[in-house]
Amino acid sequence: MGDFGESRCGVEPCPAAGSQSARKAHVPGVPAISLGPPSQAPSHAVDLGEIVFGPYRLLPQARKLYRGDTVVRIGSRAMDLLILLATRAGTTLTSEELMTAVWPGIHVERNTLRVQIAALRKLLGVEPSCLDCIVTVTGRGYAFAVPSVSTTPLRPLSTAPEQHDLSPPQPALPLTRLIGRDALVTEVGRQIGAHRLVTLVGPGGAGKTAVAMRVATLAAGRGEEVVPVDLSPLPDGELLAAAVAGRLGLPGNSLNPTATILRYLSDRRTFLLLDTCEHLVATAARFVEAVLAVAPGVRILATSREALRVAEEQIHPVHGLPSPVAGQVAPADALTFPAVRLFIERAGAASAGLRFGAAEAPILADICRRLDGLPLAIELAAALVPHFGVAGLLQALSDRFALLTSGYRTALPRHQTLLATVEWSYRLLDEAERRVFRCFSVLRGAVAWDDAVAVLSFDAADAAPVKGLLQRLASKSLIEVTPDGLGVRCRMLDTNRDFAWAELVANGEQDAAMARHAEHWTMRLENWTPEPADGASQRTGWEAMLTNVRSALRWCWSTEEGQPLGVRLTLAAVPLWTNLSLIAETIEAVGHALGAIPPGDPTRRRDVMRLHAALGGALMNIDGAGERVQAAWSTVLAIAEDLGDREARLKALWGLWIDRRNQGDARGALTIAQTYARLSSGVDDPLFAILGDRMLGVSHFFVGRFATARGSIERMLARSGTIPRSAQIAAFQFDQSVAARCFEAQILWLQGFPEQARAVSRRNVEDAVSSDHAGSISYALSEAACPIALRNGNLEELDGFAGLLMARTKGAGLAIWHTLGRCYESFLLIGHGRRDIGLRQLAEVLGELRHIRHGPLLTHMLGEYAAILIDAGRPVEAERALREAFNRLRRNGEGWCAADLKRVRGELAARNGNLVEARRWFERALAESRRQGALAWELRAATSFARFLRDQGDTAEATTTLSNVLGRYGEGWGTQDLRRARSLYDEVTVCSSIAAIRSG
Repeated sequence: MGDFGESRCGVEPCPAAGSQSARKAHVPGVPAISLGPPSQAPSHAVDLGEIVFGPYRLLPQARKLYRGDTVVRIGSRAMDLLILLATRAGTTLTSEELMTAVWPGIHVERNTLRVQIAALRKLLGVEPSCLDCIVTVTGRGYAFAVPSVSTTPLRPLSTAPEQHDLSPPQPALPLTRLIGRDALVTEVGRQIGAHRLVTLVGPGGAGKTAVAMRVATLAAGRGEEVVPVDLSPLPDGELLAAAVAGRLGLPGNSLNPTATILRYLSDRRTFLLLDTCEHLVATAARFVEAVLAVAPGVRILATSREALRVAEEQIHPVHGLPSPVAGQVAPADALTFPAVRLFIERAGAASAGLRFGAAEAPILADICRRLDGLPLAIELAAALVPHFGVAGLLQALSDRFALLTSGYRTALPRHQTLLATVEWSYRLLDEAERRVFRCFSVLRGAVAWDDAVAVLSFDAADAAPVKGLLQRLASKSLIEVTPDGLGVRCRMLDTNRDFAWAELVANGEQDAAMARHAEHWTMRLENWTPEPADGASQRTGWEAMLTNVRSALRWCWSTEEGQPLGVRLTLAAVPLWTNLSLIAETIEAVGHALGAIPPGDPTRRRDVMRLHAALGGALMNIDGAGERVQAAWSTVLAIAEDLGDREARLKALWGLWIDRRNQGDARGALTIAQTYARLSSGVDDPLFAILGDRMLGVSHFFVGRFATARGSIERMLARSGTIPRSAQIAAFQFDQSVAARCFEAQILWLQGFPEQARAVSRRNVEDAVSSDHAGSISYALSEAACPIALRNGNLEELDGFAGLLMARTKGAGLAIWHTLGRCYESFLLIGHGRRDIGLRQLAEVLGELRHIRHGPLLTHMLGEYAAILIDAGRPVEAERALREAFNRLRRNGEGWCAADLKRVRGELAARNGNLVEARRWFERALAESRRQGALAWELRAATSFARFLRDQGDTAEATTTLSNVLGRYGEGWGTQDLRRARSLYDEVTVCSSIAAIRSG
């Protein structure tokens, strides 16, 4: 980048630029050789439309190489070299000339050039006459030496009118193509056409120079007079005017070169490109203002790491190339992102024959993200692929500054390594800016502006100066400041952060900075009231907090003095982890914190109690119930009672209620729920009261008191709307309204309203998904949407819900919910005719449910499993399943599914020919469902009994049995149970009528 001073195509300097006056004006470090063909080019200079050598035809402008009529595949760097050598056939070009032209602004080793030359020789050498077409001139460079080269001229190169003896040079067509910058080049070109000053602003290595060069080249192609000036070699601003004068071909040794420039430009139409202004920004700003004031025909395109801040300036940011977002892009699509495309092209240039596909895509995407999409960093990294491979390169990038040091001798010093690129900006800062820059490295992600100010301020008096310093760092492209829907966020590119952290450590400031960082996030979360993460901005804020909490905890656990703060931060972060459904992370952090508290310390009992509450809540999502869950909540209850903490007692009772419920102990769960309800009446927080209603409603549901359950659930839902969803999740794991509506839907279905139940469950899923809370989504799907779709016989809907459940719980630390998803998948397999496979999977899932003790689903699923086994002619296995289900029913009092289990028991007895026993079980099922008001179970029992009666020839009683139930339904005629019942009713009605006619 910034190599505007040298010829890329080897064209000789124009007479003016090479004159004695120009040489006198030459500034050290600012080459006076033209970048491209001068406007006063010799008359014989031509732009070659076609070059023919041997069987090959090279079209430089089209960048095509043909062998006969076949296009030869060739990498972009190799094409650059071939064009350069072929257009100068017979001329020796030095290695420095070739590297500067082909890798403009990028520092490359000679070995990189040798690799590309070797690849070209191999490519062309398949034709014997071209075997030695590229020769090495020892100690000098390379030459194109094909005996017979013919060229076809296309048009004269001269583009500018000869109006002045000192016409400036024009830029040549870049030999390397830009990737992913077409829209940016177009927009900048539009801006420079509409405004007199446009500044490209961005961090080092972002490609500002390359974009500016492309814009300038396009302008030159339209016949405009373009003057590029590279300011990077200038040690101070005093030489700026002389450098510009030299590029204009003006005397630069006058006492006032600026005045000479202004007189020259005053009546000209010129496109002036000032590259790399940041280290001379004040001088550059004054110079630009002076030019714009006297030269109305001049337009200026500048590149800088900070804006010039002058009138008329249009600032256009240049960021890294877009990279795939982790986990959100398919592998094949990842390969289409500009950052990845650039990496692939440059890696291919480094090693001919390299190919990447979907298997490597995630690694390539990760590399490009780690490098912030910066083209310079990507090019340097891609060159190392032949040595490391992509997987090894990703691992090695943990120390990117040590790795990305290609040592390319021809690049500008600031681009020789990634380290030099950042260091260039750092050295331009004053000491106060450097301190804030270094300390910013402790922050992770896009943090809120106020959080950044707080972490970087030593005390309240520091806040105002820190804000100003942050603004200055943003203006210099060292941090990014962007607005979102909730305010302003700022972040530091990972590349800059690595450098800043190294400087922080070198100055011995890291522990003090990390302590402030950890203290801030602890206080922030201790006073945090979660708001619903319904928008992308809110979600971004939560994720930024999470990233910083992780970083702070790593530091806390790494130092002895950080341990107490680590305990505080862990406790403060539990609501955040809960809202983000980070179960495994919660368990790991709580384990660290408990280990940091001395055993038996009486002053830390409240901390121990709160940590065990967090542990118990997390374990419920993995174990469901059992010894670990019981131990955690029993510890909480014991300490809460000793401390007289009523809210903690309620929290412990809730945890123990969940354990009883998941064990399937419906009676025990109801007892705890009733205790909770009595205790919560004296607590001010309404969240405890609504939770008590839900606990009572769910408990009554599982013992089979559906009407009572519905009353408690409706009372809870009427009061829950005043409590924010995120507060419900933070305190009690799930959106409590979502959890309650699951049982509202189940009760509606059982009471004979299948369509209403379906509608409630679907709306509930939509509501849960809008929260993006994995736990609440899993609850809505597994406790209502999936079972209601299954019972209604809607396989298409079940397929969608079960798929979503599996997707949202895979690898998310939600093992119990994932198991439930597999359970519903088993029924899908069976419903789609793959009964044997489905039964095998269902048997496996039932074993897992026994292990994780998810009793409520297990007991009923054992009955469903038995019913399918009966249909499959496997009565012995069905008997075993039913025996287990009834043992659970008697032991736990799970009356909610008792009627349906008795119906299946009747089906098994009928299958085994025990007709009296079958009739008795069917009648028991009917009586139980009527007692409970469970019309849905009554329908199933009536249908099974009617089928049994039909088979015994008693179609009259069968008709009456079905008629009594069907007449009480007012909806759901398309559901599976009602379709079967209606079909059977029609059949037995006809048979009964025929029998009556015959008997009459």
